Amino acid sequence: MKRKIVFIINSLKNGGPVNMLYTLIKHVDANKFDMYVIALSKCDPNNERNFNELSCKVVTLSDNENTMKQVNSLIEKINPDIVHSHGGRADLVNSRLKGNFKTVSTVHCDPDEDFAMKKGKIRGWMQATVFINTVKKIQCPIACSETVAKKIEHKRHLNIGYIRNGIDLNRLNINEEITRSELGIGTEDIVLSFCGYLSKRKNASYLINAIKKISRKDIFLLLIGDGKELEDLKKLAGNDSRIKFIGRVPSPIKYLRISDYFVSASLSEGLPLAVMEGMGCGLPAILSNIDSHFEMKKCCEEAVQIFDLEDYEKMIAILNNLERDENKSKAAQKVVFDYLNATRMAKEYENVYSED
Repeated sequence: MKRKIVFIINSLKNGGPVNMLYTLIKHVDANKFDMYVIALSKCDPNNERNFNELSCKVVTLSDNENTMKQVNSLIEKINPDIVHSHGGRADLVNSRLKGNFKTVSTVHCDPDEDFAMKKGKIRGWMQATVFINTVKKIQCPIACSETVAKKIEHKRHLNIGYIRNGIDLNRLNINEEITRSELGIGTEDIVLSFCGYLSKRKNASYLINAIKKISRKDIFLLLIGDGKELEDLKKLAGNDSRIKFIGRVPSPIKYLRISDYFVSASLSEGLPLAVMEGMGCGLPAILSNIDSHFEMKKCCEEAVQIFDLEDYEKMIAILNNLERDENKSKAAQKVVFDYLNATRMAKEYENVYSED
């Protein structure tokens, strides 16, 4: 007999947790599980991930009625075996539900780091404390990486398990193409790509400054994405033709395919899906010295190079000596196809769902 899973998420707005949930549902065995998604809020339809194409039923709550009342009513009708929440508000709802079902939460970030960057040190600490107290009320909290699990244990003395994120390998098989010449880049040039929301946490200004500092004219940086920092970053880049702002695109894959390396100077991450997608396209990764990036290197020593954010000259030296490396490219792709993929991730979650 199939088990029923209810997934709860704040909204279906495109972003890290939503994309991870979409990928998870796509790869969980629909012959073993009936799946339902409850979105607590509506979002702009132009920025909404379409879950209706998956093997699940989707309900978006009304903004005019009490959230808990609506969720409790749906839970009573569905009678699930598992309720799995993603994100602070969804976790809060999950922690307050009553019933004979298993509660699961995926913790997508280190709350102390993430909330402090968004809200400031004091408000961030308070919000992180509320979040941790909520997670403690959920039976089976699971971090998205070993890094996040260890940080929560160290800072908050809460021991939780982890299941590493993984990407949908089918996303790498899109038919769209773009040529380097369309971007004013030569076939022998070295192309670095960054993909993500352009926020202070992603620290794209570091990458721009590094490119502007080097004398090489054959190294280009593609910044794929938009965000609050976009206009400031464009001003910082100035007229440097080596820096290309691609903007927000439905899929970054065609740009990753014409690149040679994936690069990130991020200040904090859970376990970065964008890096995995880059590696899945055969791009060795050049990453800042944060714990989640060291975890990526732990997964594949050969394909990941770490630079110290405090040692700017070392980063300049890396760029000045950068060349294509076919062995690193093959190693990057292999670890994603063999391990850092959604099939493995979904099987590990299925094991959690099946445990009594």
